[in-house]
Amino acid sequence: MINEKKNFKYPGVCYIYPKFINAVKKAVILSVIVFLAVQANGQSYTLQSAFEFYQVQKLNEKAMSPVLNERDISGSPYENSDFKEGFLVTSTNQKFVGLSLRYNIYNDRIEYRDNSGASLMISYPEAVDHIVIGDSKYIYSPFSIIKRIEKGYFKVIEEGKAALYAKQRVFFQEAQPPGAYKDPEPPKFLKKPDEYYVRIVPAEARKVGNKNELLLLFPDKQKEIEDFIKKNKTKTNSSEDLAQLVKYYNSLQ
Repeated sequence: MINEKKNFKYPGVCYIYPKFINAVKKAVILSVIVFLAVQANGQSYTLQSAFEFYQVQKLNEKAMSPVLNERDISGSPYENSDFKEGFLVTSTNQKFVGLSLRYNIYNDRIEYRDNSGASLMISYPEAVDHIVIGDSKYIYSPFSIIKRIEKGYFKVIEEGKAALYAKQRVFFQEAQPPGAYKDPEPPKFLKKPDEYYVRIVPAEARKVGNKNELLLLFPDKQKEIEDFIKKNKTKTNSSEDLAQLVKYYNSLQ
């Protein structure tokens, strides 16, 4: 099993290589200027077309260099392989509509299909407030993992002062050689169970562990949350149970 995603390439995904970092830094500055050019207040949106979105994204596009075709791999790196209609809202309330989008779980990237039919990734997720693909909403959020802070995409399950996010997971398993009692196996993508995170802004999202760890995610209402968990027999691996718990916490405010 591999962990270095940057070394694995296949059609349908753009990758950032080390030699491209300096160019990206320059492009990001220009991209931010374009993204933040129009200011808006409240929940009103400045509507932008898909064509305008493509022009912004072209500042950071990277040509693909496929070395392994998806047809050679079983499974899928995507939540849904097909692109779905959706929209993107920036941190300054610009809303880009009419986009064709999909979520690449393995690379933790939102991809879009441009007007030429090419599949590319959204180049500057830090400028995005949220993305909607079909009926699902995605947030690019900071989260804590093994005593460090990272950023990534999450599917939004419940919102409010406390938000519940799902972190989807896909792993890549390299081809397995034949053994004494088994046939060779082709490379494959393996879907793993979702992990759940709770975020209370401005803190980063924190992973839901066992029930004792779950209590620590709500430091101001631990007694109420503990009683709710006992009464409702809340399961920490159930999105429905956790959503009800987060709804209850938000109702206490």
